[in-house]
Amino acid sequence: MLKHLLVGAALLALAGCEGSATVNNPVPQDDSAHLAAMAAHIPYPSNIQASNDMPIGAQVLPNRQEIQLINYSNQPIPQSYVWVNGTFVQQVEQIPAMGVMTLREDKFYSSSGDRLDKQNVHMNQIQIEQGNRLFNVWGPVTQNL
Repeated sequence: MLKHLLVGAALLALAGCEGSATVNNPVPQDDSAHLAAMAAHIPYPSNIQASNDMPIGAQVLPNRQEIQLINYSNQPIPQSYVWVNGTFVQQVEQIPAMGVMTLREDKFYSSSGDRLDKQNVHMNQIQIEQGNRLFNVWGPVTQNL
């Protein structure tokens, strides 16, 4: 519990810092068919051992149906796949250094075409797949803002 509180406080502190970049993932509004097809062809990398080497946190905002990824590194995170519970996936272009990227839940799809926002799913694990590496994200912390 203390770990979640500390991560939450750190996430909120960074999210409010001046000088940090805040971006939305540039996914077209009406691209659901493309996103579902992509998810159907991107298998979860279950054969890769996940590491904790990437300094990035996650905050779930259920009232807004959003997930915020907070990059604590001074290096941007290049194009990656973001996984929720090893089932729902969304591709992201770049997460800015010392910045926040906001992802909409309706842009995450499972391999069977289910949308994350239409499922009654507790988000307990968020991971980033980059190349042949898989990273655990700190959190997620849930905030009702």
